[in-house]
Amino acid sequence: MTNFILTPGLTLEEAEIIAQGIASESDHMIPKTPEEIFSEFHACGGLSAKVSGQVAGIIKLSVLDEEKELFERGSLFVLPEYRKHGIGTTLIYEINKKFHHLALLSVTNVPAVKNINNNDENQFLVPRKELGSLLPIIEGPQALLPEDEVFLNTTLYARLKDGEF
Repeated sequence: MTNFILTPGLTLEEAEIIAQGIASESDHMIPKTPEEIFSEFHACGGLSAKVSGQVAGIIKLSVLDEEKELFERGSLFVLPEYRKHGIGTTLIYEINKKFHHLALLSVTNVPAVKNINNNDENQFLVPRKELGSLLPIIEGPQALLPEDEVFLNTTLYARLKDGEF
């Protein structure tokens, strides 16, 4: 097991490392520039994992709809050399805990992330047909793929069940 620490900080140089990693191997993520990653990380919130002072991975929030106060938890990326050490799992659990009061959703087609979400009692898998007016908001940046699953946190799930969407 690799020892790592989580921090709410990310430098532009670290964002460059993450952007290069995403561009070189991640076909399920929307490519972003280092400046976009850095800006979103600091604008909405995020966590980075560091091993021996070097960035190993990040997760951040993105605004989906400012008026409705909807956020997407995403852009989880762990550099290949740091995978299989619990970094991604820890980043997901910790950002969920830190921002539990916000209306958060997660869209993923990555089996490991689906498993993490399914094992979290505060995450709810919601079929597309039950998303109502949330679906067009979610698909705004990019249409969902057939294998994508949508998870809502407790806060957003309650709003959906109350008929807000």
